[in-house]
Amino acid sequence: MCCRDRNRLALQADILSAAALGIKNLMAVPGEDIRFGDHPQARTVNDLDLMGLLEAVQKLQNGKDLSGIELRGSVSFCVGSTLDTGAPGGLLNIELENLKRKADLGVEYVLTNPIFDLRRFEQFIKRINVKPLAVIPTVLLLKSAGMARYIDRNIKGISIPNEIIRDIQKAPDKLKECMRVAARIITAIKDMGMAGVLISTVGWEDKLPLVLDEAKL
Repeated sequence: MCCRDRNRLALQADILSAAALGIKNLMAVPGEDIRFGDHPQARTVNDLDLMGLLEAVQKLQNGKDLSGIELRGSVSFCVGSTLDTGAPGGLLNIELENLKRKADLGVEYVLTNPIFDLRRFEQFIKRINVKPLAVIPTVLLLKSAGMARYIDRNIKGISIPNEIIRDIQKAPDKLKECMRVAARIITAIKDMGMAGVLISTVGWEDKLPLVLDEAKL
């Protein structure tokens, strides 16, 4: 469920429809900046912010709609949301405070932005004291050194260490090195005891077996 694209009535209708269809998992997200998509002229809605959407889900799970009217029954979801581990400076403290609020609103797991800087990620994880919330890091498959440089310079919240870019650039088999980078990150995340990992393939679904083999999974 994305705050960016629908007002509260549409979101409520979608949530109730999902429950009627037997869907058990719901992911609440604010939505990416629309300027970076393929329809940059579109207008954002944002009638509800992320916390407002989570409050709406909680109300529906408690058997009331957004106007406080009693429903005939209630919905039940395993609710997930997002976590920005790359927020700069004081925004990182706000992100941690919001994580506690999300848990209080019924969120059971969070997906992070793509992780490349493992040292920074591990330091961030040590600051989290929200249980039993599950943190699931995202691993993005890089396709080239150029892609890595672009992400590092232009995508807010994602930092890619220079050594990763250098290793891809110097590798005789750049495809294999990209798979190795992802595998190393997955292995490190597993060693940290995370609840799982989300692999974002960016159109490279056919490369998943290579990554899993490299990670010995």
